[in-house]
Amino acid sequence: MNMQVSLTATGGLERRLEVAVPAERVASEVEERLKRISRTARLKGFRPGKAPFTVIRRQFGEQVHAEVVNDLMRSTYADALSQEKLTPAAGPRIEPIAMGPGTDLKYAAVFEVLPEVRVKPTGDMHIERPVAAVTEADIDAMIESMRRQRPVYTAVERAARDTDRVTVDYEGRIDGKSVKAVQGEDVRSSSAPAGIMTEMEEAVKGATPGESRTVTVRFPAEHSDKELAGQAVEVRLSIKKVEEMSLPRLIRNS
Repeated sequence: MNMQVSLTATGGLERRLEVAVPAERVASEVEERLKRISRTARLKGFRPGKAPFTVIRRQFGEQVHAEVVNDLMRSTYADALSQEKLTPAAGPRIEPIAMGPGTDLKYAAVFEVLPEVRVKPTGDMHIERPVAAVTEADIDAMIESMRRQRPVYTAVERAARDTDRVTVDYEGRIDGKSVKAVQGEDVRSSSAPAGIMTEMEEAVKGATPGESRTVTVRFPAEHSDKELAGQAVEVRLSIKKVEEMSLPRLIRNS
């Protein structure tokens, strides 16, 4: 009543393990479980534990057979792995072959095994150690780059320069009517919406806080907003703040 095991390498790390369990072993397990059930089963028309075995088999046979098959697959799969000295990398994919009552239980388990790692002697290995020289110029360049990534902005009361950051309110109009899609408050010129950023940056050059300016923005015909597609929008800008950019102060420890 021993199981039969067939192992096939299907490519790479994948293995296919076919297992066959004799029908006699399956039937014996089913019979034993049905007997245990018959001792305590409560069926209508019979006293507890007194129902005929044929009734017990008819009532519980299919369910018990399914449970036995499930338990046998789990236990025989573990036994087959141990017999073949296999270490799966993950759980198997079970492929039923034969599982009906009165026949041998046959199934295939497909899985990948852990790769075999062989450590070669290190005596003949040659490793080149990389060497990097960091100069004072490299350090200065990196510090300067980090300073430029963290600029400091200070409000000023003068005309805007190219390196300044300008904060504006803006409103777009078509034929004198306000366009909801082209409106904003406290918008920095460098973060204006796509489609008007270039015109806005040009319009605020030389502007001073409190000043108002107007620029015409022409939206392309293929613009995603149908209200704006192919339109010339008059954008009125209110300059709220001009900020001068400077780099963080560098403090050198002695």
